[in-house]
Amino acid sequence: MAATITDNLKKIILEGLYSSYTGKLVDGSIPAVAPDNYYIGIGKSEQWDELGSPPPPTPSTDDIIKFQSSLQSVKKVQDVSYVVPRINWSAGSIYTPWDNKNSSDTTFGSLNDIIGSYYVITDQSNVYICIEQGMTATGVVRNSTSKPSGTTSDVFATGDGYLWKFMYNVGVFNSRRYLTSNYMPVERVPNADEVDGKDPDQLSASRLEQKTLQDLAVPGQVIGIAVDSGGVGYPVNAEFEVTVEGVHAGGLDARAYARTNPQGKIFQCVMKEDAESQYSFGSKYGKETWAYPVTGTVGSGSKLRPIVCLDSGGLGADPRNDLNTSALMYTARLVGNEYETFNVQNDFRQIGLIENPTKDSVSPAPLTSLRADAMKRLYITPGAEFDKTTIGGESVVYEDGDPSIRAIVDYYEEDSSNGIIHCHQNIDTGWKPFTATPSTIKIGANEGTTIPIAQQPMLRYAGMDNLSGKVLYIDNRVAIERDADQTEDIKIIIDL
Repeated sequence: MAATITDNLKKIILEGLYSSYTGKLVDGSIPAVAPDNYYIGIGKSEQWDELGSPPPPTPSTDDIIKFQSSLQSVKKVQDVSYVVPRINWSAGSIYTPWDNKNSSDTTFGSLNDIIGSYYVITDQSNVYICIEQGMTATGVVRNSTSKPSGTTSDVFATGDGYLWKFMYNVGVFNSRRYLTSNYMPVERVPNADEVDGKDPDQLSASRLEQKTLQDLAVPGQVIGIAVDSGGVGYPVNAEFEVTVEGVHAGGLDARAYARTNPQGKIFQCVMKEDAESQYSFGSKYGKETWAYPVTGTVGSGSKLRPIVCLDSGGLGADPRNDLNTSALMYTARLVGNEYETFNVQNDFRQIGLIENPTKDSVSPAPLTSLRADAMKRLYITPGAEFDKTTIGGESVVYEDGDPSIRAIVDYYEEDSSNGIIHCHQNIDTGWKPFTATPSTIKIGANEGTTIPIAQQPMLRYAGMDNLSGKVLYIDNRVAIERDADQTEDIKIIIDL
């Protein structure tokens, strides 16, 4: 039995996640409940296995516990945006007209759902929707050779016969935070009377431009008429009227004409009364809209499907709907050791998204700081009596009197008076607490090689409780090394 969730459900889920982060409801109002705290965390200094290959993560509780146990540090999510796959305009490519038959699951390519994308981004960071393909007089689809440009609110044609509509410019701010080689941001600019909505004179140039286009959108336009079947027996190489029917009280009439090839089949419908007229998309049409060619008794069998923009605001009122987004991007930037909170001496192999972790303390409280370490600490007295080079990542530290009390070393550092072993426990070591004053603490890559150390061996609290919060996302990677001069932009995509 075939079944699917719709884009409507995906929107509800994404709106819930977005509202959870921002603390605002979909309508812009602020509920009584405070926003949730989201953190991006890195961890797992241990090798995956003898081959070092990361296994695919699963949504199981077991994988979640393993991720939390090896967590090193977290940083608060700094920005969230809706995103869609990035499709660069490329000369010679074929693009497909916008169609309400497409969805967030639609894939692009010769062996996929449609040959070419219905939207593009150019090297000026302008985003356009394809309204109509360029076609020859015989119905052959042209390759796109003229890059769309300009920011007019009107649908416009390029020299290759393609028809485009400008949607928005990504802008410098959003480019820096969300634009990647695979994804691009998409948003709706809120009105001034909504939460976080700004007056026009407070908007950046790109956002003001987009807000203007949003306000000019026309509800219920017939964006195009898809030819699902060209039929037979129509006048060859001809153009003739197509009638658009539907209730659109108070709206404008949509007008169109059909084009036929030498075999008398309809291959394209153009949203004009005739070739010399202006485009006429009409307005206020709804779901009950249909179309048919006006030829008297000549020709039969064609199936024409009006493509009506059913978004309440019209095409361009909310680009998130027009581009069928089903993904959110969460971002955080790691700069060096982040004020000695992030490890730069050992590598990591996992990245995750955590909701509402708590502090690591006797009385747990919500974690709200910008960053926090998740590793426990053992304080020792540094000295020449042991070889500090043996205190490397993945060594095991344990109590001499009870080897079952142990932890995995992430890295070692020294301050002005102490040696500090940053470590964690997991299901392999167990979670027994270290005692306050053992006779001897030993460390080594295995239990056969040890170095005695002493002085306050009790495991100290970390900045956060690494087993707290809800883990929403896990990404397994090959080892990633960090250093004090390194800056990393981590972007997590939740794609439904």
